[in-house]
Amino acid sequence: LSPAMLANFQKTMDQHISSQHKLGFTLVHVQPRIAAAQLKGKTARIEVLFVSQQVNVIYGPEGKVLDGNPKQAEYCEDTWLFERVMTAKSPNWVLVDVR
Repeated sequence: LSPAMLANFQKTMDQHISSQHKLGFTLVHVQPRIAAAQLKGKTARIEVLFVSQQVNVIYGPEGKVLDGNPKQAEYCEDTWLFERVMTAKSPNWVLVDVR
């Protein structure tokens, strides 16, 4: 994760923890496809479209469902943007944005 993505993720997780929320997530099906790719100088960018079916639920402190339906999968489309400096020693791509 990029530093900005990590900070946003951590902030969201901290809010759920302080509220004593529990997150339920089940990935039922995912179909990724590369939507775009480009090279700017030494930096490569790849946009990956993820079409999926997911079960997402937020539970309260006593286990009551606050959001979502644990028995129903939702259709989701997300585009993730990855970057990598091609001359870097690390082979890892960094997630820089999710739309």
